Amino acid sequence: CEYLGDYSLSFDGVNDYVDVGDDASLAIGGDVTISAWIKIADIPEVLYPIITRGGASGGNNPSNRQYAFRVYPGEGDGPVLGMFHEYGSGTNVEVLSTIPLETDQWVHVAVVRNTDDKSYQFMINGVQEEPITYSNNPSGGGSTWTYIGRETIGGWYLTGGMDDIMVWNRALTIEEIKEVTESPPQFPENDDNLM
Repeated sequence: CEYLGDYSLSFDGVNDYVDVGDDASLAIGGDVTISAWIKIADIPEVLYPIITRGGASGGNNPSNRQYAFRVYPGEGDGPVLGMFHEYGSGTNVEVLSTIPLETDQWVHVAVVRNTDDKSYQFMINGVQEEPITYSNNPSGGGSTWTYIGRETIGGWYLTGGMDDIMVWNRALTIEEIKEVTESPPQFPENDDNLM
């Protein structure tokens, strides 16, 4: 991907991505919060990956996807956020937001997974959605890799820009996410749960 002078990264949708590797701190099967500033160029045909942890075809539990934060085409009003994970021997859980994203402008996006409630909650530019429940928590995925701007399987890449992507191994409160949105450089430096 290309570094832009404003400290953000530009992804071409063809082969640009960041390989974070197999850092154990990103192997998060429990509560997780992910936030980022994104600027998607257009509505994806299938999906645009923001960050993905895990994934190998064949339903291999050690390589299950623990989380995949994505942008989907949506149902007519524009693209929407989505979160995906696997449990067992590769059974899929996929949850979509209901608030459409604007294209070709910077948008702050966040998602919180609360494993006690078995729910995801999306937040776009400080506007939160109601939590959306799912059936099973993620399992496996401890020995795999993490990509930014690329899906670990399927060959999908982000078209657009990304900045200030952050991953916590806990469920942040809405107030904490708003604080990150309003002042990203100051807040996360002192949080031991920021990966």
